[in-house]
Amino acid sequence: LSHQGMVYEVASLPFCRGRVVMRLQGAWQTQTQQQYDAPVARNCAHRALDSPTVMDSPVHNDDLFIDTPEALAALCAQLRNGEWIALDTEFMRERTYYPRLCLLQVAAPGVVACVDPLALTSLEPLLRIVYDTRITKVLHAAHQDLEIFYQSCGEPPGPVFDTQIAASLLGYGEQVGYASLVQQVLNVQLPKAHSRSDWCLRPLAAAQIRYAADDVRYLNILYPR
Repeated sequence: LSHQGMVYEVASLPFCRGRVVMRLQGAWQTQTQQQYDAPVARNCAHRALDSPTVMDSPVHNDDLFIDTPEALAALCAQLRNGEWIALDTEFMRERTYYPRLCLLQVAAPGVVACVDPLALTSLEPLLRIVYDTRITKVLHAAHQDLEIFYQSCGEPPGPVFDTQIAASLLGYGEQVGYASLVQQVLNVQLPKAHSRSDWCLRPLAAAQIRYAADDVRYLNILYPR
């Protein structure tokens, strides 16, 4: 931790409840939580004033909606030679023992697509890419998404890069949500209107597809950073 040209090492120790322990120039020193929080709060206030205006997520008319084998084959041709892909899923599990996959979103440089597993008889061409160990899969809070792949294929895909874990290591807070991370890093406000949609219903509205596509659109931007 660096502040005013000095380098600090911050520790959370069980015998120092309510105090922040720092090693400064080789010696451990303590501050009360209030003493530590005050300059941090002032610094955050200055950062907030300097931050650019948060913008709503724009409409993207070039997003793909994949619901035929031909469209899926064309999408996979775009994805198979890349080094990484961003992934997310929409599913329903309120009325079933296992989650039911209702939509699979995927993005890579130059492409954002929503794949409809309810319209396709097989996802095999895409799953071959998802399980290609030469391709990194980028997800946010990946646990439930990986559970769906495990349920379908008997094992989770890999390698996986979880932006929630990466963000926590970079100081954005433990278990930071995707929308919060996008706002903090990219100054984009994501809509929340469809977070409780019934993704089993068809046809999907344009606003639902946009909402789902946004879940990988900004992973596509965050990961290279």
